[in-house]
Amino acid sequence: LFHEGGFRALALDNADQVREEADLLHLINLVRERRMALLMAGRASPARWRVSLPDLASRLRATASVPIGQAEEELLRRLFLRLLAERQMVVAQPVTEWLLRRLPRNAGAIRDMAARLDQAALASGEKVTRALAAGVLETLQEDDGAAP
Repeated sequence: LFHEGGFRALALDNADQVREEADLLHLINLVRERRMALLMAGRASPARWRVSLPDLASRLRATASVPIGQAEEELLRRLFLRLLAERQMVVAQPVTEWLLRRLPRNAGAIRDMAARLDQAALASGEKVTRALAAGVLETLQEDDGAAP
């Protein structure tokens, strides 16, 4: 994985879900030994991860932790447009903007809406209109237990 003159940094997503604690400990030690930067992403601060190896727990408690808040408006907009494009969906800007003002501010809701919108458009054989989008949004909110 590593060789002299190679990487200067390493990113590990879902690091809190690593199954083999010893492997994570060895990775942290190797990165430190090579004087590299290590970015670990997880659902909670590394100090709060449940680990059984004392050495790993100690290293995780010693890490700097930065929480990431809700995604910014522009990032969510770009994600939604990318997901629509990946599905080869053409949706008028007023419709996407209307939806984005009403969707929860998280990537999961954006992904779910893109998938459901695609399914609804394919099932109806029509292009995505505000009326179709409103129906899909209402169903999404009902499924999530939220008020429409």
